[in-house]
Amino acid sequence: MTGKKKKFLIAALFILSILVAYFLGRFTALIANTGPEYKTADVIKQTTFYVKRNNEWPRSWEDLKIYDNKTKSMVIMNFQIDIDTCNCFDIANSILPRSKYYRMYPWAGQDMEDLYKTILNIREKKKTNQEAQVDSQGTRVLKNSGS
Repeated sequence: MTGKKKKFLIAALFILSILVAYFLGRFTALIANTGPEYKTADVIKQTTFYVKRNNEWPRSWEDLKIYDNKTKSMVIMNFQIDIDTCNCFDIANSILPRSKYYRMYPWAGQDMEDLYKTILNIREKKKTNQEAQVDSQGTRVLKNSGS
C-alpha cells in the first residue's frame, strides 16, 4: 500500500468514526428522552381525567395520585393553572418533559388539545349554570343580579 492510499484510508476512517460518534450521540439523546416523554404523556392523561372529574386543575402530585419520585423528576408540572382564565398556551406549557421538547411522543399535541377542550367544556357548563337560575316560582333570574 502506497503512502497516499494509507493517508486516504486513515482520513476516511477518521471521518467515518466522527460520523458514527455523532449519530450515536444523537440516537442516545433521543432514546434517553423517551422515558420522560412517555411519563409526561401519562401525567397529561391523568391531569385530563382529574380535571374532568373535579372541574379544577390539580394543585399537587398527590391530587394526581403520583407518588413516584422518578416521574416527578422527569416531568415539569405547573400546579398554578386557573381553568377559568387560562389559554391554550398556558395549557401547552403546563406539563412538559424535562427536555421541554417532544421528540419521541408525537401525540403530545393532541393530548394537550384534548385537555384544553376539556377545560373549555367545563367553562361552558359553568357559564350556562351562572347565566340563569330558576327561583322557587319558576322565574328565571340572573345569578349575579342580586334578586
